[in-house]
Amino acid sequence: MASNLFSPRNSSGQWKTFEITPSAGEREWVDYIPVQEVTEVAASADRYEDDGHIPMDSLADVSGLTEWVDYVPVNTVTSRTARWKTDDSNGFIPVVDKTP
Repeated sequence: MASNLFSPRNSSGQWKTFEITPSAGEREWVDYIPVQEVTEVAASADRYEDDGHIPMDSLADVSGLTEWVDYVPVNTVTSRTARWKTDDSNGFIPVVDKTP
């Protein structure tokens, strides 16, 4: 599966991510994506709503890679209860870590 700017994927179709600790001035949804691990419901992979989730492959090292092209920078949030919606940016993207 080919990578694209908005969704770098590995050969299994999983979102390639790298966990960051945001520094001063970095903005959510611009410089990184807030994520939260959820329980996997197989029929709901690649969906955001209700019981959906995005399968991800969490990279340990991004040396030589370009963020937003080769991987998506993410930050795990735990204090939120709402999934992302188009009219509310205070949520998170639900993910399931499928790192081999």
